[in-house]
Amino acid sequence: MEYDPISRLNLGFFGLLFYRARRYDESIAQCQKALDLDPNYCNAMWFMALSLEQKGMLPAAIAKLEKAVSLVGAPHFQALLSRAYAISGDKTKALDILDGLKGVSEQRYVSPFDLAVVHIGLGDLTSGFEHLEEAYRQHVFRIIELTMPMFDGLRCDPRWQDLIRRTGLPATDH
Repeated sequence: MEYDPISRLNLGFFGLLFYRARRYDESIAQCQKALDLDPNYCNAMWFMALSLEQKGMLPAAIAKLEKAVSLVGAPHFQALLSRAYAISGDKTKALDILDGLKGVSEQRYVSPFDLAVVHIGLGDLTSGFEHLEEAYRQHVFRIIELTMPMFDGLRCDPRWQDLIRRTGLPATDH
């Protein structure tokens, strides 16, 4: 940040670091700075949405993720949007996106980690952990996200603890 204080990348990833540290207001502020520089910077939208979600600001989180999906449409953003709909209580929209992701997976690769994110958001922990196990078997890099706040509700689950142990990730990062 000292060498390039107006880098949207630096600002966005600094926002992610604040999110991981559970400092959501600071995360939102950093991501907003990145979005002020580039209103279409999807990573900042994603990182901001995660912090907004943690603060219970689900409509704002959904709006950020809807914009990211409209700009990029990547399965990752779709999965996060589906999860946000699910935890906001809109299971119909969440399931519609999940069905779309399953359809896409018949044509090209969709990470099992993304499918896990959706299932966990829907409260289907059995399917969620099955997809996490598949992500582990496939060596999906994003498995490192298991220590992020969005998964805090799983920390007491022995399946999460076992998966964390096998990945070598710390059981806590806060």
